[in-house]
Amino acid sequence: MSFAPLKLEERRRVAIRLAGIADAALKLGTRRQVVLVSTYANGPMTGICRIEPPQPGPAASKEEQFAHLCVTLAGRAAQEVICGVTQPLPRRDEARARQTARILCARYAAGDSPEEVMDAAYSFVKKFMDEQRAVVLKLAEELMRKGELQGDEVERLVKEA
Repeated sequence: MSFAPLKLEERRRVAIRLAGIADAALKLGTRRQVVLVSTYANGPMTGICRIEPPQPGPAASKEEQFAHLCVTLAGRAAQEVICGVTQPLPRRDEARARQTARILCARYAAGDSPEEVMDAAYSFVKKFMDEQRAVVLKLAEELMRKGELQGDEVERLVKEA
């Protein structure tokens, strides 16, 4: 199966989504490392932000779980804040976000419902993306230029911004 090349504006939105995820993963206290960010097609998805470890461990604190939820929602928030476009989360990310929100509700009584926790996390990460706009745009610009960035390149660009 082949995929049609993306138009410039769509490539920019993808780069901003991925840059937002990478920036959030590095700055929101997740104790996780960005390994690779790529705008190249990854099966039916466009682009990937590989983070290790992919999920917080079972003994993760409330703060780590909330940060993980925010990272999961960061790409969507970056697109909304920077591009003015709201797109649904990919199904896998949606399932991961709901699972994390359920954990926060059940284990830490973080809210009345998973939806309430997700709404709070999304509001938080939208504000974070607005504050990080220059960093996200710098990362996205470099992603557009190169197509992919290794984790050490992402960390360097974030520190320089």
